[in-house]
Amino acid sequence: MVVLRSLLLRDRARSRKRRDNDSPLVGQRGSDIDMKPSFFPVSVLSSRARGEVGEVSGDSRVIATRAIPRGWIVAVFGGVLLDGHALRAATPGVHLGRVVLQVDEDAYLFSTMDSPADWINHSCDPTCGLRGQVSLVALRTIAPGEELTFDYATADGSPYDEFVCRCGAPCCRGNIRGDDWRRPELWARYDGHFSPYLEKRIGRLSRRNGSMARLRGGASSRRSPRA
Repeated sequence: MVVLRSLLLRDRARSRKRRDNDSPLVGQRGSDIDMKPSFFPVSVLSSRARGEVGEVSGDSRVIATRAIPRGWIVAVFGGVLLDGHALRAATPGVHLGRVVLQVDEDAYLFSTMDSPADWINHSCDPTCGLRGQVSLVALRTIAPGEELTFDYATADGSPYDEFVCRCGAPCCRGNIRGDDWRRPELWARYDGHFSPYLEKRIGRLSRRNGSMARLRGGASSRRSPRA
């Protein structure tokens, strides 16, 4: 496996900065996850939720065991950082949806240790959303028994994990693709909850689309009216 050394060094630098500022996230309001400034080898789940596996279907999911307020950190994803080539080499024939999270351009967090936090399913009408690259927070109050989900379009910017969605939401997109992040309706719905690298992509695309619209509008205004 080829670890993305530059990303690891950047994360370590951020960890040192947090230590220097003396502001660890352990015990802070809005989280019950022990988030000491360090590299997470395994994904971790809030104590307000638990993973479960269906006895008949064998499908896994994560549900709330207690009420979870809006903004609460419900999971922090962990693993080994790989580039796309290393990821394909390390996981031939493996369905990557549950064990991989794209965190940057050609950078993927590969979970090498199974954890209930990795069982959080996709939904087109999710209860949770990303905060930064690896933290997942509640988008609204989640009642006990509700499933924790997030929209994979807010993390994925490549076609490594495309599938037919059966979430059953009225707004279900049907097919989940690696370019769903391009959909303008999702920009408004998940504003502030896209992975940072996708936010940069969206910003560039939005500016380009705005420029093209202004150019089209200018060309129309210059046309001579018909007699």
